[in-house]
Amino acid sequence: MTQADLAKPTLSQLAWKDLEYGMFIHLEHAEESRPDEPVPTAAAFNPEKLDTDQWMEAAKAFGAKLAVLTRTG
Repeated sequence: MTQADLAKPTLSQLAWKDLEYGMFIHLEHAEESRPDEPVPTAAAFNPEKLDTDQWMEAAKAFGAKLAVLTRTG
């Protein structure tokens, strides 16, 4: 492989670049953030009115072509 070959992006890198805008949604069960309050268990997180379709509508509205959901805890 030559030095010039190393500088060329791969097809997957070009595809990633073409996504342009994306959105990361991070859900966290942060026990350290409330030292003076009782911490609910992760099982207590059960939102009944969670509207993930609205999240995707918002993402589309600003031109996102990618959404990544992450979670800790």
